[in-house]
Formats: sequence, C-alpha cells, structure tokens
Amino acid sequence: MRLDPLRLAREPINKKMSRHIHIPSAIDWCAFLANTAEIDGYLVSENELNRVRTSVAPRRYALALTNCANALWEFATSDSPLDPISAARQINTILKEGALEEGVIKEQYTSDWREGKPILDPETNFDARAAPVVIEEWANQIKEMDNEIVDFLERGFTTMAMQRKAGMSAWISQFQWGHICPFPALNGVTGRFITNLLRIRWSMTMVRYDYAKGVWLKNLNDCKKIWMNQNVLSPIEVKTYKPDLQKHEFFSL
Repeated sequence: MRLDPLRLAREPINKKMSRHIHIPSAIDWCAFLANTAEIDGYLVSENELNRVRTSVAPRRYALALTNCANALWEFATSDSPLDPISAARQINTILKEGALEEGVIKEQYTSDWREGKPILDPETNFDARAAPVVIEEWANQIKEMDNEIVDFLERGFTTMAMQRKAGMSAWISQFQWGHICPFPALNGVTGRFITNLLRIRWSMTMVRYDYAKGVWLKNLNDCKKIWMNQNVLSPIEVKTYKPDLQKHEFFSL
C-alpha cells in the first residue's frame, strides 16, 4: 500500500529517518498541488485535492497530482542515493497519463527527451538537441550535492554556506527545467515537484507557491536573462538573482 502524503499530518511515520525531515501538513500539500497546477492554467481547489483519492470519479489530472506527491515523498525520504532523472521521469510520466486521460494535453508521448517545440510549456530558445546532455550534467551536480548534504544532515549539522548552496540549487532547478524543457510537455510542473523534492530531502520546508499570479513566469524570465550570458548550469549567486518570493522564506533549514 502506497503512502499518502496528504495524511502525514494526521498519522505518524513508522520509518526512522537518518536525518530530520519537515513533514508538510495536509493543508501544505493541497496548497502546493493546487497552486503549482494553477501556474500552468489548470484550476483545481485544495478541497477537491483533499478528497480526490477517495472520490468515486476524480478528475484524472488532479488524481495524478496526488500520485506525484507520493512519488516526491518516496524519493525525498529514501536513504538510497538520489537519482534525479529517474525521479523527474517518474513524476512526468504520472502527470502525462493524468493529463492525457483528462484532455489537458492532446498528444501522446513517452517521457523521453523532446524533439522540437515543447507541448503547452512556454516557448524556449534552448536547443532541444542539447537537452539530454545538459540534464545529465544537472543530475550529476545534484547527485554530488545530495551526497554531501545528506552526509552532513545525518551527522546533525550543516554549514551556512552549504545551506545557501542547497537552497539555491533546489530553488533554481525548477527554472532550469522550465528553460531547458527536456521533456515534450509538463516541464514546469515537473520542475516544481523537483524543487520541493530536493527541499524536503535536504531538511527544508515545502514551498506552497501561493503568491501573486505571474510571479513564477517572471522568475523564469529573470533566469533566462541571466542564462543569455552564462551557462544554464553555472552557479547563480543570491546577489545576482533575487527571486520574487512574496511572503516566502528562501532558505529554511
């Protein structure tokens, strides 16, 4: 039986973790799922998401969002080394199946690298032919950082420099995915799941994305301007990119 993250606020975790994990409340989970879907124009209420797993005839994409919450939680809490591409591919596959069943997208595709323009996602000038190599490089960076951060967290401490590095790496990943668009569709929402996967795995709190309409796309466009003059995987300093987070904390370890 799969773990349902939406019940985590009410049920204890039996698994003893080797590092501290912030457990999001049911309200946080539903807010994250509803808000990340709204960014892409799919409207679903938090109440519907809270009931969707027991509903007789749930909307398929809404159900897929909660299935992705399960996948996120499993990768975030695993003691095994993180495989970022496998996590992203699994999340994108679940989203794709729900989106197709509900008609959110019309085109069938495999969760493999895209060729040509992305479906639904904002247009990007990133060369699709380079996407597989760049995403592999991104994954290697995340794996290396994950090994280092988890090692420190298991010993019960992290340096401030590492916290800032972890916070920025998790945060910027969603925009790297939104800019590169390695999959044929649903790259933005996949990237936002990846950001929260990394934040939870690295002992940070979940981002709910409950801020003013258009803020996420503004942050994506700000990143694209930076990447016009440097590699998309080059480290970005906080002083260079100050995300518009409205009321959210950037770092929270």
